[in-house]
Amino acid sequence: MKYQVNPAHQRRAGLIQVVEGKAVNLLGKELKKEVPAADQFGVPTTKLIPGATQEDLKKVYELGTKDVEGRLVVVAVAEAKPAVKAK
Repeated sequence: MKYQVNPAHQRRAGLIQVVEGKAVNLLGKELKKEVPAADQFGVPTTKLIPGATQEDLKKVYELGTKDVEGRLVVVAVAEAKPAVKAK
């Protein structure tokens, strides 16, 4: 079984979810998040949010996480079997 983000969300630039205490981008690409300074003396920083692995997607799927419209955020799809050549 393979897991992927619901097609309704695949056009987004990022889809961040916390999985086991770490933030990941469910779309699989690393994101940079600019964090502004907390006050006038603080320093703005950039945080890197890693892309989700199949293991991360599976965990989100198993939790049954849904969007505001009630759709699963991550769906399971059957892996394509390689075509068998006839002899």
